[in-house]
Amino acid sequence: MSDVILDLSAFEPEDLRGLRLGAQVMRHRAGLAVRPWVVAFFVALDLEVDQELARRERACAPCGSITLTFDELVDRSGEGREDRRLLAEYLDVLGGNPRLSMAVRQACASMGDQLTAVQ
Repeated sequence: MSDVILDLSAFEPEDLRGLRLGAQVMRHRAGLAVRPWVVAFFVALDLEVDQELARRERACAPCGSITLTFDELVDRSGEGREDRRLLAEYLDVLGGNPRLSMAVRQACASMGDQLTAVQ
């Protein structure tokens, strides 16, 4: 298990919507690849971003940092390492998308770095 910390306080609403859309796309890809732990990570990211957008619509202060837990499968088959690698790869794909804002791309790079630092 590893935690990924992401500060949402400096994100503009458009950045949050872009991050949420990216999480939804990657969740779908992970679902097609039958990687439930990767799906769960992107579901959690989508939910946290959604909650942040809702807070802002109610004129509440930004939440600051969120913590996402990647609760990987730990077994002898190496599937957990593969899930972590796939998640980092998906975050790299998102981070490389020039249509996303720099804030979103940097957030994806940060999450990927945090995941690979734990390996």
